[in-house]
Amino acid sequence: MLQHFSSWAGMQEHGIEGYKFVTERPRSALERFENPNEDERAQIERKREERAKKKQKKSEDGEDGGEAGEGEGESVVAGGGNAAGAVESGNGK
Repeated sequence: MLQHFSSWAGMQEHGIEGYKFVTERPRSALERFENPNEDERAQIERKREERAKKKQKKSEDGEDGGEAGEGEGESVVAGGGNAAGAVESGNGK
């Protein structure tokens, strides 16, 4: 059945070596990045645009509430340091 369809569709037969089809070696990620075809280039550009929009949106949101978040992080770090210092001074007595 498939042989009749492939003949009708004008498809060429693939080469066979032993019991396996002969195929091309898949391209590595580095090769796709360094030498992209048109589809891959379009996908790379689309992803870069999405990342830029996401980064811009994140920076806009971060300006409004970013200062409060940074201050909270500092107090947690300072509290952790004080607790460790208290334990150390307790051991010295």
